[in-house]
Amino acid sequence: MKAKKTVRNIIIAVLVIALLVCAYMFALDKLHSSVTPEKGGQAFTLAEVREDDIEERLSGTGTLQPKNSYNIVAPSEVEGRIVKADFKVGDEVKKNEVLYEIEPTEDSDKKDKKKNYKIESPVKGTIITKTFKKGDSVAAGGASGTLAVIYDMSSMFFQMNIDELDIKSIKKGQNVTVKADAVPDKSYKGEITEISLAGVTNGGVTEYPVTVKLDSCKGLLPAMNVTGEVLTKSKDDVLVIPSEALMRGDVVYVKRSSTELSGSEPYISTDKDEDGIPDGFNAVEVETGITTNTQVEIKKGLDEGDKIFVPARTMQNELMQMMRQGMNNNSGSTGR
Repeated sequence: MKAKKTVRNIIIAVLVIALLVCAYMFALDKLHSSVTPEKGGQAFTLAEVREDDIEERLSGTGTLQPKNSYNIVAPSEVEGRIVKADFKVGDEVKKNEVLYEIEPTEDSDKKDKKKNYKIESPVKGTIITKTFKKGDSVAAGGASGTLAVIYDMSSMFFQMNIDELDIKSIKKGQNVTVKADAVPDKSYKGEITEISLAGVTNGGVTEYPVTVKLDSCKGLLPAMNVTGEVLTKSKDDVLVIPSEALMRGDVVYVKRSSTELSGSEPYISTDKDEDGIPDGFNAVEVETGITTNTQVEIKKGLDEGDKIFVPARTMQNELMQMMRQGMNNNSGSTGR
């Protein structure tokens, strides 16, 4: 069954990749038909500087762990046969509830051989594994090992990795919005409880483990994959532009009032300067604030309503963005 599911997943992945490649080739052919070396043009759109709310969020993925895990073992002096073990995996047990009752053997070191030995639950929790059952023998000296395992799932936690460039934005006590792949229609509230200083470097990038605690865990189980998102900055009613409009050196190209262009439909430029910017635009240096994947806050340099140059997004860019998002969703990297 597992092998069939794996084969099916591989087939689906191949089909998705094939569809993406076909879409890319179609869009590339369409783009080439309108922007050719003979025309010397560049595809672009006009955007308008506007007021909007903007938020900066950091995200990471992790695996849920219980608050505590308890191994149930028999004391070293106990030896005998289990005569009671009336519980099963998945049961909720109370603190001090009797889990096992052991009848001592004749040669046991237990002082009172007439009484059975009782092993109680040390905590309110959930039975995760049950290794020993009624009728099994328990060896002296603790040689039998773990009889059962209990998880305290009154709260759970997970660790997500935050990039070294973003770690200063993370503080203890910050709220975290948590979503689980297995519970897609619900979000949970978490809180950052620990920020590790032991960074892990991989491929020249250093990340720091951040611990997130969840107090409300209904519907969640240990080992589930979750994504945590932290709101680090937010502003209301500020000037914003599309992130693609911001060029190297914090420059934005603003349409001159005499240029006869309007609306947001795509244009093909035939006249452009040495930097590839179409004629009819002035370079304006701006001061930026919060930056996200889609928007940039403008503090100085532009006015509301200004028309600005935005390079048209090709299917190649879209495909690369989709691939990056897919890889981020399957890894523990942060998103900015």
